[in-house]
Amino acid sequence: MAVNRVFDPVAEATSAFQLVIKNWMLAVPQLIVGCVVVALALVLGLGSIMAAGGIAALMNSSNSGSGLAALSGLFGTIWIIALVGCILGLIAYAATVAAADDAWSGRPVNIGAAIGKGIACLFQLIIFGLIVAIPSVLLGITVIVPLAIAVLMMYGLPAIVISGQSGIGAITESYNLVTKNFGPSLIAILAVIVAYIAGFVINMVLGIIPIVGQIIGLVVGALIFAYACAVIVRFYSLLRSGAIVAAAPASPVPPAPPTAS
Repeated sequence: MAVNRVFDPVAEATSAFQLVIKNWMLAVPQLIVGCVVVALALVLGLGSIMAAGGIAALMNSSNSGSGLAALSGLFGTIWIIALVGCILGLIAYAATVAAADDAWSGRPVNIGAAIGKGIACLFQLIIFGLIVAIPSVLLGITVIVPLAIAVLMMYGLPAIVISGQSGIGAITESYNLVTKNFGPSLIAILAVIVAYIAGFVINMVLGIIPIVGQIIGLVVGALIFAYACAVIVRFYSLLRSGAIVAAAPASPVPPAPPTAS
């Protein structure tokens, strides 16, 4: 009879820190995305400034044509940056998941190959992202619904990248894994939240340093992102293999007091 593997969720979440420290290159995909988005913002920033001047002209009713054109240009700039950021973000997430899976398995981390795998999965990632994002956006005002969707779909991207699931199949697999293993999944989420809070505090402190603080912020953010992926990948792999949470040791029963003779 097969014996299920047992694991300690807290210990696994802690060991993910060590994994990222030993394999710091896991942060490279997200760092690339951050640099590209910043570069786009800087390059297209001049157009935004010009748009702002045009909007001012529109508000003053002195030149409505240029104002409308500038407003359209501003929205176009924002959409371009957002679209590029989303697509690159999906690829970076998938690449980090693939690289983290290699690291956990003891295989050498190859960022180039991981990015290639992320690009290969892009179509299914977009399908998954759209299906998850649409109800989250429509019901975003409730706050609770998007949070619930995020929790239930936490294993979706690993299901696509690691197990080769389709975008729709990943939704089913993630839902089943979370609902059947809510306790350990919650610990994984809490570990990621704590890491992001720590990263936010670090960036708040160092962000006051011009330029250097922003560079450090990009690096810290990429490392936190790598840690989050490492945690999700580890828990996905363990839970999918049928591993169960180790039971807490039973408290010793105190001996009965001696009876009076």
